[in-house]
Parts: sequence; C-alpha cells; structure tokens
Amino acid sequence: PRQGVSVKRRDMSVKREQLTAALTEASLHDKISVKQGNDGWGLYTTCAYSEDDIVIEEKPFVSIQDVYSKSRCCYHCQRTLVDVARVIPTQLQNFADEHWPINMQETRVVRDRTFCSSGCVTAGADYLRQQALNPVVYQSYENWCKTLKAPGENYCECLLLTGKILCKIVDWFKTARLRGEETTMLKACDIISHFQSTTEHFTNDVMDTCAEGAKLLLAVVMTDVDRFINDHAVEALNGTPNTNPAADDEAQQEAESKLGIYKSIREELNDFFDVKQFLTVFGMCTTNVIEFSSHPVHQFLASVERKGEKKFSKGEKNYLAKAAADREGATQGWALYHIQSAINHSCDPNLKIPAVDQSKHCDSTLTIIVKSDIRKDEQLTLSYIDPARLDDARLVRLALIEQKCGFECQCDKCNREASQIHNTLAFLREMRDKEEGVADGKKTPILRKVGPPSKQEQEQAESLYAEGDSMIEQGNVDEAVILWEQAAEHCHQPSEHRLGVLYLYGKGSVEADYTKAHQWLARASLNSDVNAPNSWHCLAQMYSNGWSVKVDAKRAFQLNYLAAVQGFAPAQLAMGCYYEEKKKLQEAFKWHLLAAHGDVTQSQYYVGVAYLEGMGVEKNVASGKAWLTYAAEAAYPGAEELLQAHPAFQ
Repeated sequence: PRQGVSVKRRDMSVKREQLTAALTEASLHDKISVKQGNDGWGLYTTCAYSEDDIVIEEKPFVSIQDVYSKSRCCYHCQRTLVDVARVIPTQLQNFADEHWPINMQETRVVRDRTFCSSGCVTAGADYLRQQALNPVVYQSYENWCKTLKAPGENYCECLLLTGKILCKIVDWFKTARLRGEETTMLKACDIISHFQSTTEHFTNDVMDTCAEGAKLLLAVVMTDVDRFINDHAVEALNGTPNTNPAADDEAQQEAESKLGIYKSIREELNDFFDVKQFLTVFGMCTTNVIEFSSHPVHQFLASVERKGEKKFSKGEKNYLAKAAADREGATQGWALYHIQSAINHSCDPNLKIPAVDQSKHCDSTLTIIVKSDIRKDEQLTLSYIDPARLDDARLVRLALIEQKCGFECQCDKCNREASQIHNTLAFLREMRDKEEGVADGKKTPILRKVGPPSKQEQEQAESLYAEGDSMIEQGNVDEAVILWEQAAEHCHQPSEHRLGVLYLYGKGSVEADYTKAHQWLARASLNSDVNAPNSWHCLAQMYSNGWSVKVDAKRAFQLNYLAAVQGFAPAQLAMGCYYEEKKKLQEAFKWHLLAAHGDVTQSQYYVGVAYLEGMGVEKNVASGKAWLTYAAEAAYPGAEELLQAHPAFQ
C-alpha cells in the first residue's frame, strides 16, 4: 500500500482511459478528473460541492438481484417490475400513471429472462449470448451459487456476478477472435483490471468448492466451440461433392481457417478457466461489490412531493404509508461500478451513499452525495467499510479493511491516530532497546524485538493460546504460563497480555509479580493488535498506582486516553472519572457516556444521574431513567433505590 490515502487498484495510470470513458458516459468528465496527486492516483473534483449535493449517478458495470428478494425485476438493470395497480389505490391510478417510475408496457422476455425494455435486452446481449449456449448448465451454475454460504459474507451474490462478468468477457473475446483480431482472454479482462481482487481471506473449502463453479461455466461457454469443431470433424469424415473444385477449395480454406480459430479459442478458454482465474474474478466481486435497494412507492411519493402537484387525503396517506412500510415492489441487489470502484478509501470520507429514500431511481443506478463540503481540486473519498464502523478503534478499522480489501489503511485519519499511538508508546520502545542492550546472554529479555510471524506460526500460537485457556479452566495455571510463553514466542499479543494480567493480579500458584507484569504488558502494548488498548489500560493502572514503577499520573493519563479513543470502555470509564475529579463535568459526561454505551455499569449509573441533575449535560428525565434502569438491571448499588426515591419519578 502506498502512503497517504489508501488504494486498492493496480496501475491506475494505465487504466485512466477506461475511467475517463466511464466519467464521460456518466456526463461527469467536466466535473471529475482522474489524476495523480501527492499520494497517488485518484478522482479529483474540478469544482466545489456542498453537503448533500449529488456528485455521481452511475449505472453499474454488472448487477444481479438479491437471491432472497421475491420482487420481479429486470434481469439487466434490476428495475422493479411491479404494476402500479398493485400498490396504488384505484382512485389515484390515473394520477399515478404519470408519476409511477415504471412503464410495464415496455417489458420484454428473452430466454426466460424478463427485461424492463428493449434497451436492456441490447445492453445485456453479450452475457445473454453465452448463457443461452447451454441454459441447462448455466441454470445448474446459478443453483450451485446458492449452495456456497458463509456467515456474514455475500458469496452467493458475488458468484452470480462472477458468472455474468465471465460470460461478458468470453463473448467479447470470441467476437474479437472471430473478426480476426489477435487477442487473448487476459487482454479481454482489461475492462475489469482496475477492480482490485482480494482472495487471501478465502478458506480452503471456498477455494476447493469454486473449482466446481469454474468447470460449470467452462462447460457453458465452450458449447458453441465444441459444437463447431465436432461438426467440422463429421463433415470432413463424410466428405462433400466435388462439383466446383475452385469454390470448394476456397470454402475449404475458409472452413479450415475458422476451425483453427475455434481450436485456438478452445485452447485459450481451457487455459483461462482454472480455479485461480475464477477466484480472481470472484475476489474482485467480494472486494468491490455494492449493495443497492430501490423502492418505487418512496420514489412515487418523492416525485409528487417535489412537483407539488397533489395533496393526499388522510386515507390515501395511510394506504401509501402501509405500502411503503411493506416495501411493495422494492428490490435489493448487488452490483459493481466503474467510477465508484476508482474512488479511494478514507476513514473520514467526504462522500457517502445515501439511504434508499433519498434516491430518485428504481433500478441499480448508484447515487453518491457529499458528506462534507468539498473544495475544488480535492480528492473524492468513500468508506469501503460500513459507515457505522468508522468511529470504531483504528485497529478494528484496519482489521475490517484488511479482511475485505487486502490493504492496510493509510488515510489521514488513520495516520493521525497511528502517529499519536507511536508518540505515546515511545517510552516503551526506549525501555525495550535499553533492556536488549544490557541483556547478559543468560536470559532472553521479555521486551526483545520479535519479527512478524508466518501464517503457520500464527496458527500454532492460536492453538497454544487455546490450550492455555483450557489449562486455566482446569486450574493448572503453571501449565498455562508455559503454553502462553510459547505462543508469545510467535508475537501472539493475546498471550502476551494474558501473561501480563496474570502477573499483575496473581492467580493460583502464580503470585503477583509487578516487574514481570510490566514487561509482558509493555510487550503486548507494542504489538499492533486489536487487543492492544486493553494492555495500554493495564499499564496506565500500573503507572497510576506505582506498581513496580514510579507513580506517573501524566503517563497514566496518556495511556488511558490512547485506549479510550480506540474504543476500550474501561479506559473511557477511567477518563470519565479523571475529569469528574477535576470538576470538568462536560468532559466527564462525554467519556462516561461512551463507556455507558460499552456496557460499563458504573458509567451507566453516572450518566443517569447526570441527566437527572444536569451535570455537564442538559437535564433529561426520560434519558436519566433509561440509563438508571440499565444500571439497576445490572444490580449497580443505589440505582434501584434512586429510581424509587428520586422526586422526578414520583
């Protein structure tokens, strides 16, 4: 990954032409440009935008309907195909015909696929030609897609997208070769080469299963090739009448030439359709896919509201509200978009994808709007992870992005947080370097530098850690220490942390040893793991109480603050208590509220009281009661009594 804004594409400079063409098709070529900035290639604005402005409206490269969606929709653009009579009251239908976003009279059915218009039939002709070569086998492929499921993954939908994409590419390749062009399948894949593909997270079971999908698709796209070659072999075997030798020679040469082309096509397809290539396209889909949703009733109401042409009666409003709530005619699906995929990621993006209610479209058209004001010549950024997770700890965000997209995020927000972590933990690195410098060679220093483990070492460490956990449950603490130390040899942060906590408080036959606790917690703190904030908080306790180290309130505050901003609830509680003692009630409330959302009962009680008394926040009896109820349910001392006795509840 490059420095600055994160990137998930290969060689953007080579693909500028394709993205520029996509911008031109979307009528955005004069508003957005593809160029190289200080941190690499990206999309930049040529004008300023304000919050909620629409920046991009883009039709997908390829899309499919969600397999669990029951609505009838266009096979190409996923436009919902629900008749106005189904969802609009009879008395409104004449009016609705003018505003209803679907024209049912234009629908077409081609090879058992329903399309909203002849335009979509034409647009989907490339993949339709290949699917139609062997519809029975392609149906088998679609049925097979529905069998590959994984918790939290959209594998089924991405496999269906993979099928459409590969059919498109094969059609382009065959058409070019039969026109006499010298091309290859890899060259035909140029149209998708700017989509990054991440396959590292696929399990062996997924990779093995995908071999079957590759075979099914190959059987589909090879149907016409094998048929031509076999037919030519039969003709050659039977022979033909020799009535016009010259014409026959010319026809024979043409047939031989075409046969050679088909044979080369077969060879190319056989070479291309292996598991590796199939997984590459599949990984491209899982990495870049966007879920979309359309809701015709919402769009109908929004259209009428914008134009101000109709005031609905109370009964009409209730009917339409129910139809909207029941999601009548709504469709959901998944798609890949050229322009959207070229927008770089940021954990503090300036763009967002709006809720379906804000969309004017009833198909898979993607709308992207401004999240925060954008200056001219500013780079456009989107979040590649769920926007609800952007306030998570940096280490959590890194893990989510690494899993989905296969790169380490280096956006401005992550770099700021990384710099803060680096500076705060500088004293631990100094201690580590000092310890290594004075090591007598007889005993390995705990804080020594440990290189990144291999995948095999990681798996071994996880196994040792699990065994140690089992020993703790059986009361065999000494054996757990041995196992965790072995896991720690492979830089396993949870083992390092558990050893630190074990020596911090003591357990069973292992007595508290603050020196060892500090060493293990310091090492765990320097390990870039999602659990590191827990170790920072434990070290903060040691510096706050002077356990084996000099009391250092400033260092304790810095470590707790570091853990708190990374979302560790006990550290947020500590920050709340710190500001509570300093009588800075607004700051105290802010941190206690964060901890309360993290299920810290003490903070839930504090927040409840703060709302009742107006301590650092405006009084709100309802909110106060709600938080005190949470605390009471957890049996926090005084919570139930306050709910019973406080005058506000009488």
